[in-house]
Amino acid sequence: MASNASDSTPKSSNGNSGAVSNSGSLTRGRLARAAIWLSGFLLLVGLAAWCSARTPHDASGVAVVPVLLLSWAAVPFLGAAVGTLSGRSWAGVAVTLGLWMVSCLYPATQSQLHARGAALPPVSEVRFIVACAFKSELNRPDLPPFLLPSESFAEFLAKLTPYEQPYSSIPNSPIGAAWISTRDNRGTWIVEWYSHGKNPLAFSINGVAFQHRAEPVAEGAMWPDEGLGMDSFVRKLYREQRPTTK
Repeated sequence: MASNASDSTPKSSNGNSGAVSNSGSLTRGRLARAAIWLSGFLLLVGLAAWCSARTPHDASGVAVVPVLLLSWAAVPFLGAAVGTLSGRSWAGVAVTLGLWMVSCLYPATQSQLHARGAALPPVSEVRFIVACAFKSELNRPDLPPFLLPSESFAEFLAKLTPYEQPYSSIPNSPIGAAWISTRDNRGTWIVEWYSHGKNPLAFSINGVAFQHRAEPVAEGAMWPDEGLGMDSFVRKLYREQRPTTK
């Protein structure tokens, strides 16, 4: 009886081919599932890249929301692929959470330049700057748009840079504006500045609020009115081009 029971048990030539077969099947199954997750990841990344390519360089922060959403949606697919291949679900969760944290922290560290196209170009890349001024608190007249002379580009940008997020709300009505374009036509930067009293210059770039990060003043001294200073600078350039203008 023992002999018959023993003979009825299937054997393989090496004694473990069944285990190898099961292992191979499991590996193929994991690879197939991981391939599906990776396909979803690549599809969403491709859509995000396509949306990014179609978003103008001077677009506001709202315009890039679809790109961010697609990018964030792609992360769990990559995490699932990692978890499937490793056979450890916690590895996929760790990858997903880690990439989400990086994607959230990186823009926060770059928040001064966050709106797409907000970072001002260097002087060497500026093709032209068109500026205008609006009726200010000093009852100065409106100035129509005019081209700034190229030798004034560096001084104009120096009044804006370096810059940071404002430490207080800025006024709603600008007293002047400028349009900056580069030689390679990669975008247009719309800068508006405001009357903000004796404080660093308050302005916006493509709708994002900033303030000039000026040097600290001496103890007991007051900040100069940098909004008024920018207004006077632009009006001075206008008068130099049109000597009859008051």
